[in-house]
Amino acid sequence: MPLQGHRDCIWDVKAHPQRPLVASASADGTVRLWTFASGKKPTTAVTLPALGGGVAPTSVTFVPHRPELVVVAYNNASLYAYDVESGDVVLTFDTGDHQGTPPQPPRVQWSGAAEVALTRAHDKARRLVPIVTLPEANPAAQINRVAAHPKEPVLVTAHEDKRLQFYDLSTGAGASRCLNVDTTAMTYVCSSSFADVVSKPTGKCNHTMVAHQDAVACVAIHPNGQTAVTAGHDSSLRAWDMRTYACVQETATHRPKYQEAVMGLAIHSSGTLLATGGGDSIVRLYTQ
Repeated sequence: MPLQGHRDCIWDVKAHPQRPLVASASADGTVRLWTFASGKKPTTAVTLPALGGGVAPTSVTFVPHRPELVVVAYNNASLYAYDVESGDVVLTFDTGDHQGTPPQPPRVQWSGAAEVALTRAHDKARRLVPIVTLPEANPAAQINRVAAHPKEPVLVTAHEDKRLQFYDLSTGAGASRCLNVDTTAMTYVCSSSFADVVSKPTGKCNHTMVAHQDAVACVAIHPNGQTAVTAGHDSSLRAWDMRTYACVQETATHRPKYQEAVMGLAIHSSGTLLATGGGDSIVRLYTQ
């Protein structure tokens, strides 16, 4: 059954572990959440708007211990958690500095002339509108994949600049939806709560490290939550202890082709089988 709506290639697709939802991230800049009801055609429940300026989502993941969240990674190294019901930004993450041009934090400026009457019934006050300018796309710093821990409030991101980063999901504050978007200038005219969340990252980065000798293309977390597995364009497959961040196992895998080696990585829910797909046109299976 085809799900149509995106206008460009799909970079990532994830199924919700508990709800009839599927998230898709597209090069058209949007993320769509598709809902499935018994006996009915799948429909788009929420569309997360494009950020503009060439910024596109590269990876999505749902959070098992917080089923109300979907986390989206972007090619400008931004990382946001959205509410799956409303599409509001709930949490933003400090991704830190990267090789190449460091990603700049969103810039908030208050419009001196523009005022807006907030639509919420309990707040009819007129307020100045914060202008949030997002960082531009940066291929050297983009996040290639994001994975959520199956049991704990932890995210792991795999980066183009060879890094692996670990984030804390246990903090965060709510934010309301943007009121207007200028996608050409990557400028958001937002409510003050959105500006507070986006301009002040509350998702703490607990650890960052160089994990491979080339771009880290994939990351997955073992169902027992004790090990993260990464694969890179250096043709290696590596396992990392989630507590100590030490590399506990490494193996050579796919041959590089067009400067890309491992393109996909998945771990079976039983934890006994791991599969990789490579630029060499080969799928490899590993057993525990």
